[in-house]
Amino acid sequence: MGVGTCPPALGWFTFACTVILMICLHALPAVAQWEPPQLLTENADSGVTNWGGAKALAISGNILHLVCLEKRNGFWRTYYKRSIDAGQTWGPDVMLAKKAAIGPRGYAGIALSGFHVHAVWCDRRYMHDEVFYRRSTDAGETWEDEICLAEDAFMSLWPSIAVVGANVHVAWTDARLLGMLSLLYTRSTDGGSTWEEARRMCDGTSHAMGASLNASESHLYLGWYYWLYGGREEAWYRLSMDGGNTWHDEKGPVSDPSNTTGLFFQQDPPQMCRFWMASQAGLWDIRFRHSSDGGQRWSGEASMGVGQTSYPHFSFAVSGSTIHLVWKDDINGLGVIHYTFSTDAGRNWSVPVELSSIDSGANYPCVIIAGSVVHVVWTDYRNEKSAVYYRRNPNGNPVSVENNNAPLADDIMLEQNYPNPFAGCSSMRFAVTEQSHVVVSLHDLLGRKAATLVDGEYSAGKHHIRIDAPTLPAGSYLCRLTYGGQQHTRLITVLR
Repeated sequence: MGVGTCPPALGWFTFACTVILMICLHALPAVAQWEPPQLLTENADSGVTNWGGAKALAISGNILHLVCLEKRNGFWRTYYKRSIDAGQTWGPDVMLAKKAAIGPRGYAGIALSGFHVHAVWCDRRYMHDEVFYRRSTDAGETWEDEICLAEDAFMSLWPSIAVVGANVHVAWTDARLLGMLSLLYTRSTDGGSTWEEARRMCDGTSHAMGASLNASESHLYLGWYYWLYGGREEAWYRLSMDGGNTWHDEKGPVSDPSNTTGLFFQQDPPQMCRFWMASQAGLWDIRFRHSSDGGQRWSGEASMGVGQTSYPHFSFAVSGSTIHLVWKDDINGLGVIHYTFSTDAGRNWSVPVELSSIDSGANYPCVIIAGSVVHVVWTDYRNEKSAVYYRRNPNGNPVSVENNNAPLADDIMLEQNYPNPFAGCSSMRFAVTEQSHVVVSLHDLLGRKAATLVDGEYSAGKHHIRIDAPTLPAGSYLCRLTYGGQQHTRLITVLR
């Protein structure tokens, strides 16, 4: 046997091990590709993410939006930040709250419809808490004046927001019935310009807290929990299938909702998930159920096996049959943000990954997805103060025909705009299967170009665009998507 050779059997064994190692490394992109954390509140004395029932992050195309609370010069205010390159870099802070708050009321949420950005928060300005709303109609470039949605209440807390088209839904905990915390809901059907009178959504016999809204074209879910005498909690929800006009009766996430709290829904129709926290023998766990048929049938209750003495505050996102979950794990006694995902609707889960430092505390995470990218923010307590940190995994969400957070069938590559016909503004969605140059243009019925709506690089997934009627003469137009050598067209109508 010469120098530098090995027995044939050992050579084949080495080759087989190398192949297996390569396969294993290829199968773990979500672990290996998390980019380093970014500090997003470097200009603040302190910063916190939302710990209520609303998302702190939202994304459309490559524009990523964040709301959080920051303490500067001794006062807390709600701030907005955005990234126009899907989280790689971030722009300057925008102060949403006109006046300073007395205390850190960490309840702020954000939701999108095309270029319309909707934000809600509560703060304590005059010795009681109020819920405020602001919107931007140009993807966060400028903001209209704030609106107080609950100014006649003694205390209003924990607002949540969901948006579908021009319908904006907001719910919160309210104490206008003295001595009882109730759940109120209001909506705007014109994109946030005017608001309906708030309605009470629970029975009023126990304190109701922690409103969480989630909406799709067909399903609007409102979750909350009751704080019962003796310190017990019970999670409940109501469902509307007509955009908030009428609501089904209250239901629990399981047949016996005792010792449950923090109920949240997420939808990527027809896939739906609901997650909540449950306590047993003094330990809190995260539980969930899944539906693959638009909520007609739900799987049995499943456990994440967390098992800790403090609330495992969590957030999750759904993309087809893939579920992404982040939560606060008290493994170090201070809090670590853990992340895991499942590609088979929760039957199997990846090994958890630590996103925050185990040497410092962390809490209140939020996760969203867009195409292949997974985005996470949380409150971090390193350097002896609270701060908002962000991480992303550019290839963390498997993208396929079944699962890319967007319908990919040829006939719905470009969805019909809504509303249509329209006289103000309308939004529509398009989907691409891989990062590509995309052009969306409007043409009159003679084929002459009237406007270019999109012309640039877009990542794989679903994206929103807005069409403004005031810039166009009344009439019918062909909206044309050009992408990857293909063209898809929809007919739209502008009214006056």
